Amino acid sequence: MNTQYTETGDIVQIDFIAKDPAGKIFDTSIKAEAEKAGIFDQNKKYAPLNFKVGAGQIFTGLEEGVLGMKIGQKKTIVIPPNKAYGLRSPNLISIVPLSIFIENGITPKQGMAIKLAQGIVHILEVSKDSVKLDSNHPLAGQTIVLEVTILGLTKENKP
Repeated sequence: MNTQYTETGDIVQIDFIAKDPAGKIFDTSIKAEAEKAGIFDQNKKYAPLNFKVGAGQIFTGLEEGVLGMKIGQKKTIVIPPNKAYGLRSPNLISIVPLSIFIENGITPKQGMAIKLAQGIVHILEVSKDSVKLDSNHPLAGQTIVLEVTILGLTKENKP
């Protein structure tokens, strides 16, 4: 029986189910769970997530949440916005001329997501002359609930 517990510097392998505070699943590493939740994406590879604890490869709340867990352990981790996708920033809201979209052959619609060089932006409003864009992550400002299972644990080599 493995009694090693997760510490900073360890490499962990986890399965996860990510939910919003209302319990709606929006992401998972488990194909069957994605199908059951109606979020299955045939272009996504469903596989356990590997990361080094404390290396900044994943959001802080998950890194902190797995500390002290052992292989086979399941845990629900509630992650506040500042340790997940961040707080919403009004500086990431912008208004651009509608003509830019028209010139590029795009008919903007409220709720539409557009991939730009700097990332994905969402259209908040379309008016007669302008388009209001939001570059915040869609989950910015939200608490995330993760159901995590530790599948593997590699201890950091310590001198």
